[in-house]
Amino acid sequence: MSMYDDEIALAEQHVRQAQDIVARHRERVVHLESIGADTLSARQTLDVFETSLRIFQGHRDYLKRRDPK
Repeated sequence: MSMYDDEIALAEQHVRQAQDIVARHRERVVHLESIGADTLSARQTLDVFETSLRIFQGHRDYLKRRDPK
């Protein structure tokens, strides 16, 4: 495995982890809504998680574009 492969594999792992976090937090927001709780803070946190996911995806895509294969 090359240095590029290692970097891409790590970036893919970060994307998967972020996707899992976003999915779980979306479920929490839905649950809070279903019980009539205030969701402002939970939605703001979800926005941060989604932004992080987009950053991880962008970094992964950048690594894939620069891979010399």
